[in-house]
Amino acid sequence: MQKKKIQILSLGLFILVLFMQSPQTGTASVSAWNAVTIVVTAGSDGLAAGTPIIMADSEFSGDFALATAVVMDGDTELPTQYDVDLGELVFQLPAAIAASGEQTFEVEASSSGDTNDQTTSITMTQGNYSETYSDYLPDWSSALLMNGTALANDVHSLGDVIWVETDWGVLCLQVAADWRHGTWKHVILKAENWDAVGGFHKAATNWRWRWAQALFQDADEGWQVGGRGPDTIEIMTYGPVRAVIRAVANSDFKDNYAQQVQNMNATRTYTIYSGTPGIAQHFTLTGTNATQAMTDFKVLNELDEPLRMKHQLMDSQFNTSDSNNLSTIYVPGDATYARGGAAVFNLSKITDPYFAVYNDVSKHGYVYNYGPSSIMDKLTNIDVGNEVVMNYAFDAFPTGGFNRYWTPFSTFTGAIADHAAALNTMWVASYTTAMEEHAKPAPGFEIVMGTLTLVGLAIFVRKRR
Repeated sequence: MQKKKIQILSLGLFILVLFMQSPQTGTASVSAWNAVTIVVTAGSDGLAAGTPIIMADSEFSGDFALATAVVMDGDTELPTQYDVDLGELVFQLPAAIAASGEQTFEVEASSSGDTNDQTTSITMTQGNYSETYSDYLPDWSSALLMNGTALANDVHSLGDVIWVETDWGVLCLQVAADWRHGTWKHVILKAENWDAVGGFHKAATNWRWRWAQALFQDADEGWQVGGRGPDTIEIMTYGPVRAVIRAVANSDFKDNYAQQVQNMNATRTYTIYSGTPGIAQHFTLTGTNATQAMTDFKVLNELDEPLRMKHQLMDSQFNTSDSNNLSTIYVPGDATYARGGAAVFNLSKITDPYFAVYNDVSKHGYVYNYGPSSIMDKLTNIDVGNEVVMNYAFDAFPTGGFNRYWTPFSTFTGAIADHAAALNTMWVASYTTAMEEHAKPAPGFEIVMGTLTLVGLAIFVRKRR
């Protein structure tokens, strides 16, 4: 009797192994295998935990689908995302890497498929502001939109928006019809109940509520109002790691001499990461005149003028009723400015292309990186008042565009210089990636295992007879 039980158990084990080795779909899922080993090497500044590691899909080769890829830190599965429209695989560092140090990760992927089946805490919705705000805004913020028991008129006029919610915040992008107004209306830090952009203006009684959205506000010297339709949203995607929005402004460019250039469209790609407060923006030009603007813009206007742009950060109109009142600006290498009057940064003294805007008492504020060092000579001046305004002049716009980063913070200890440098480094610190491809287990391996299983089963059946 005991011998019979052992034989039955052995038969069950043989059958189980047979099913596990079966390559046929419907019988067992396609096994993952190590597609590549990634070695991330930090630059001279090191890399903070949470730093996005971004790899172009052209860096990968092999018989596997990147959409199914999962980056592994030892036995731990890391949130991993493949954005096919950008051609990028991205994950975030689980721990810091010291300067010049390195960390190795494995990538597991399947031969086919369009998802890695990871869950995400990010959500995204597009719709009319007045119809969607209640799904995203906290009560303390949405109460500012009411005029008694009805929505204020300005709330209806805001129009089409995109909402992004992450674990750390709620963000609202206004989809507008020109270079200037397609900006962020809200960036609410959940834990602090603080809106780093919109402030606390009441929509029913303060016109500044409508104009408070001013994060990543790009403008020419004029005050154009569009007229060629709303922005085109080319990309709107999200996953376990980040949300990505690409918006193309369909208005003409217009300078302060009222000259217009058609088909040279401001194109912005915004990226918001899970677990990391902040917004990254890539800014470039698209359209039929974009190539000429990146070669010699002056050909496009009769007065032989360069492409002049303003980039503005209003942070709720400093020193107005109910504003955030971010009263101080730290500029590395230059000075610390007290807001309240006009000030001009000394460009010759600036050592790094970022600054911090904050309140000395509340410790609220943000760090803003306004472009790579390579375009510093394109800045004509940076002015400080109710707005912080960067003024650019390009004879030829950068071919690859340029990146800008905005990182809000709710508090800090120690020197603002140290805090600002640490936040800035997360976005711009350098790293390299080296990849080594691993082979999928050969088809013969499955055949051999299956054959051995069948042989074992045949021997067992023969003995039973």
